[in-house]
Amino acid sequence: VKGDCDEDGRKENAVDHIKAKIFCNYDKDTPPVNEKDITDINLRFHPVEVELVDGSGYMRLITRMAMRWQDKRLSWDPLEYDGVDFITVKPDEIWTPDIMLQNWAEDWMPLNQIEVLYILHFSRIYIVLKPELKGRCVPDYNRWPFDEHTCHFTLKPEYLGNELNLKLDQKNNSSLVDLLPHPEWELLNATAIRKENTYGKWTEVSIILTFTVRRYSTILVIICVLPAFAYIILTCSVFWLHSTSAGIIVLFLTLSTQCLFLQFIGYKINSNGRIIPKIVKFYSYSIILSTIVFSLIVLMRSMMKWTAKPVWLQPLTNLLLTNRVTQVILLNDFDPKSVASILESGEDEGLSLVSSPAEGQQWHMFSEIINKITFFSIIVVYIYLFNHFIL
Repeated sequence: VKGDCDEDGRKENAVDHIKAKIFCNYDKDTPPVNEKDITDINLRFHPVEVELVDGSGYMRLITRMAMRWQDKRLSWDPLEYDGVDFITVKPDEIWTPDIMLQNWAEDWMPLNQIEVLYILHFSRIYIVLKPELKGRCVPDYNRWPFDEHTCHFTLKPEYLGNELNLKLDQKNNSSLVDLLPHPEWELLNATAIRKENTYGKWTEVSIILTFTVRRYSTILVIICVLPAFAYIILTCSVFWLHSTSAGIIVLFLTLSTQCLFLQFIGYKINSNGRIIPKIVKFYSYSIILSTIVFSLIVLMRSMMKWTAKPVWLQPLTNLLLTNRVTQVILLNDFDPKSVASILESGEDEGLSLVSSPAEGQQWHMFSEIINKITFFSIIVVYIYLFNHFIL
C-alpha cells in the first residue's frame, strides 16, 4: 500500500509538508532494507511488572520495550521545514517489524501495543511499546514457601529469514527503573541475551529475556511452617504423660490435625509434576512418626498390665537399670535414697540412681525405658527432618 503524493504542495504547517514528502509512494508493507538487505532492530527493555501466575504455568510480564531502526525512505532536511527535526505518526502508517513471543502461553500475537512512535529527520525511527506478555514456563515448588522460579521469554521475527536482525542495546538492555513492587513476588534477576540459530542459508535471531522471582514467604511461614513446631512438641510431649489416656488423646488429636493440615497445604501448593515439595514430605513423615508413636504408646499402655514374666525380662531390666546412660535417660525416676548414698560415699560404681522395680513391676519399668529412649530418638529424627525439608 503506497501513500498518496501531494501534487499542489498546499499544507497548513511544516509537519504536514514533511508527511506529504516522506509518504509519497511510500509502501508500508515493504521493509526498509539497507545495502546488506538486513534491517537492524535495536531493542531495550524496562520491566514494569513481573508475576508468576500460580496454577497457570506461565509468567506474566508487562514491560516497556524501546525499538529503533533506520528507514532511508523517511528522511528530510529540517532547514527546509522550519527546523522540524522529528514528527510523530500512527503505527499503521509506516512499516513496523513483526516480532513474536515464541513461548506464548495462549495465542501467538505480534507485539504491536505501541505507545509512542517518533520519526527523526535522519531516517531513524523510535517506538515504545508496553506489551503484556504471558510466557509459558514450568514452576518449581520443591522449596515452597521459599521457592524461586526462573522463566524465559523468547522473542523472534514472525517469519524465518535474513531480513531482520534483532540487536540489544549494549549500554542498557534491561533496566529495572520502571519496575513496580509486587505483593507476592520479589524480582531477583533480569537478563536479556541475543541468540543465533542457523538453518541452512537462513539465520534466525532471537532475544531471550530471563526473569528469576522469589516468593515473599513471611505470611506462609507463619501459616504453614510454625505449626510444624507445635506438632513436634505435641508429638514428643506424650512421652512424658506416662502412657495415660490423656497422652493417647493428645496424640490422636495431633495426628488428626496433621492430616487435615496436609490437605490444606495440598490446596495451597499447585501441581509440581513428579517432584514432591519438601514441606509436603516433612508433614508426610511427621504423620508417619505420629502414627508410630501412637501405636507404641498403645502398646506400652497394654504392656503395663501384662503379668507374664519371660526369662529375659528380669536380666534385661536389671542390665538397663545399672547402665549410667539409661539412668540419665530416666532422670525423673531417680531414687532420692540412692542419690544421697552416692553423694555421701563419693563412689558410684555398682550403685544405681534408679530404684529397682518391685515384684510385678518389671513390665512397667521396661515400658518406661522404651518410652524415654523413643523420645530422644524422635527428637533426633525431627531435627533431621526439619533441617532437611524446611530450612
